[in-house]
Amino acid sequence: MNRQIKIIEQEDLTMQQLDKLREKYARENQSIFCHLERIYHEKTLDYTDYLGIDTLLTLQKPKTNFPDETIFIVYHQIVELYFRLILWELEQLTDPNDPKPADLFIEKVKRVNRYFNCVISSFDIMANGLDKVQFLKFRYALFPASGFQSFQYRKIEMCATDAINLVNRKWLPYIKNTEEMEELYERTYWKRGAVENDTGGKSVTLTDFERKYDTKLLQHLKDYQGRNLYQMYQNHIEGTAAEEEARKVLREFDQAANIRWQLAHYKVAMKHLTSKKKTTVKSTGGTNWRKYLNPRFQMISFFPKLWSSSEMEQWGHID
Repeated sequence: MNRQIKIIEQEDLTMQQLDKLREKYARENQSIFCHLERIYHEKTLDYTDYLGIDTLLTLQKPKTNFPDETIFIVYHQIVELYFRLILWELEQLTDPNDPKPADLFIEKVKRVNRYFNCVISSFDIMANGLDKVQFLKFRYALFPASGFQSFQYRKIEMCATDAINLVNRKWLPYIKNTEEMEELYERTYWKRGAVENDTGGKSVTLTDFERKYDTKLLQHLKDYQGRNLYQMYQNHIEGTAAEEEARKVLREFDQAANIRWQLAHYKVAMKHLTSKKKTTVKSTGGTNWRKYLNPRFQMISFFPKLWSSSEMEQWGHID
């Protein structure tokens, strides 16, 4: 008897759901019959299909026969996926039509920090998981490609802070108009970092990147000047009861992106591009990676007002 009652109850629930669907599709001038036919015939979704695993595993295309090049490719693809998650959170945090309440603001910045912590801690894969001899050979097959050319990372920086905070501090006195986005964009730290040691001119790595992304990045910079994460904090969180907690998570974000992430790259470069004889291997683009990757030379902070003057003076210093 109990089993029959349960069957009847289930049938009633099913009919109620069908009635809701009829009403839904009627409002949209669609036929429920077509949708039911689609459901009947469509393939059952499985893990591989849902995540596109078969496609994902075809995206590693080494340029050489060195086995460790595959490690290099897969790791950088993983990092770009984390960047996608970071941008996903920042895009929500910087929606001017939907400013987040303080608790959600803090939670989403914490998510960003977790993603950054994952890529920073996993950089040991690059430091100790690559054969140095193989790396020094297959890296030339990648020229002029470089992690410097991460379009997503540049977008993260622009979503995070004002354009003026992405300018190397030694260039600040030369800025004529801090409201002129074109001038600020041309003086961003990374444009001044990717120059050739021998000539002082732009590296091919930079010119290729500019050719492909300059227009998009400049527009992105303009779009976020009034609504980046720093602006959202100042306009909606600063001065509230949540200010102290928000400052804490933003400082963690700043340190992760502009010190720890840079240092992780710097240490890997020091390991693979220097020898016991203190000789240095040139970067594939011929740039001065020692200064570009070392955060104490760039002195970039997304949220400079959240730090004391003494903290800023020691920014990025390596013990």
